Amino acid sequence: MAGKTNAVTVIILIIISIALLFFNSLFLFGSGLQRTVLNYDFYEEVLSETEFSESLVDGLTDEIYESIEEDGTGLDDEMPDEMEEEMLNTFVLTLEETFDSEWMDGVILEVINNSLGYIKGDDESLGYVDISDKKQDFENNLLSNIEESMGGVQPIANDEIQISDFMESNGFPDKIELDHLFGEGTDESSIDDGINTFQTIYSLMIITPFIVFSAFLVIFLLIGGVTRGLKWFSSAILVSSAVVALFLMILKLNITKISELLMEGSSFGGGLIQTSLDIFIGKAVFFPLVFIILSFIVLVGTIIFEKIKKGNGQEGVKQSS
Repeated sequence: MAGKTNAVTVIILIIISIALLFFNSLFLFGSGLQRTVLNYDFYEEVLSETEFSESLVDGLTDEIYESIEEDGTGLDDEMPDEMEEEMLNTFVLTLEETFDSEWMDGVILEVINNSLGYIKGDDESLGYVDISDKKQDFENNLLSNIEESMGGVQPIANDEIQISDFMESNGFPDKIELDHLFGEGTDESSIDDGINTFQTIYSLMIITPFIVFSAFLVIFLLIGGVTRGLKWFSSAILVSSAVVALFLMILKLNITKISELLMEGSSFGGGLIQTSLDIFIGKAVFFPLVFIILSFIVLVGTIIFEKIKKGNGQEGVKQSS
């Protein structure tokens, strides 16, 4: 009878261990996302380690150049072709000087910070990015560069007015409304539903894991006793953490192939994917390694304690006999 009871207990412990194994794996992946994709510092580190902003500035500059080259500057219909070409080159040069990669880093990080605050529920809207100061700097620099390129001659009447009109007509607003930018061509209700769902899951991720881990521990202790319960609990945590850590290490070893696969057919990015994955894995593997160390200490400590207790019990039996 005792043997059957013990077998049933072991089966129950195995089932609970499997459940804990899956839960801990999900928790570790979730904590990895929380330390990376949902963390401002992650993006700041990615931008500092890559040339993404430089590539983005170059790409936007080329796109604006091609657009203006096709549609014309619109500054003066009677301007000779050579002068208009000189104006276009001056415009692109001023664009590169004013809207540099350092400024682009700041804009990207501001957008990311606003976006993270919005999807986490800390902010009610995505807000906006103010570029009015840079826009004014660009207008001033452009007028100065045009005059310099023309040998001190001002080729355009009412420069300030025409440059300002040119900026507006070519899509240079004082601020970029992120709600409108990310909402174009999408179903706003579906976006709101998705964000509300995410916020619910995110709020649960903060508190629920500790409650669930505590519940698992209590169940193990009640069913298996203190020493056996701790051994089963720590073993399940150790195995699942090791599996997650191993998976991340395999990703790291194949990071170059993965980034090449993801970037296949695209020349844009400048190592962004590879660097992002490298930083992601470096941060995501932190909790699995901590869990491995802690669970191993608990497991070994429990085994040693059990042996000492068993040894003391045998000595007591010998002394009594």
